[in-house]
Amino acid sequence: MNSYYAATLLVLAIAAGVVRSSVLARRERQVDSALCDITQKVLHRCEKDYDVALSLLNLVFSVFGGDLGLIQYNPAGKAGLLAIAFSLVCIGIGALTFIIDFDAVEQGVRYGLPERYAWYCAFGLLVGLIFLYWQVLRLLGYLRQ
Repeated sequence: MNSYYAATLLVLAIAAGVVRSSVLARRERQVDSALCDITQKVLHRCEKDYDVALSLLNLVFSVFGGDLGLIQYNPAGKAGLLAIAFSLVCIGIGALTFIIDFDAVEQGVRYGLPERYAWYCAFGLLVGLIFLYWQVLRLLGYLRQ
């Protein structure tokens, strides 16, 4: 009976991964198209690499005295409010992933998953902790400037 639950959980996890992957791929194509349109209008060339596009757009805005606040081009080397707000949002999301991870642990214990699946939950917690640590360090770096 326990193997039935484990198999059902595994099938549901695979199905969720496939659906998530297809939705993210579709969304990525939409973002790439929008990014290409924006960079085509401003820079007169299509750029689909997100980091390069943001750097180029921020560079163009900084030439005219503006700053998107995403990448530091200003002489004072200060981070913009948008970068700090984005870091705070990422820290919030990173903290909220622990709710999902601990729920997965509780459900695994409740449904009696074998101990060999415990490392999946531990890995999820570790990834969330590393992500949260990285975002806190990024925010502290912004605030230090």
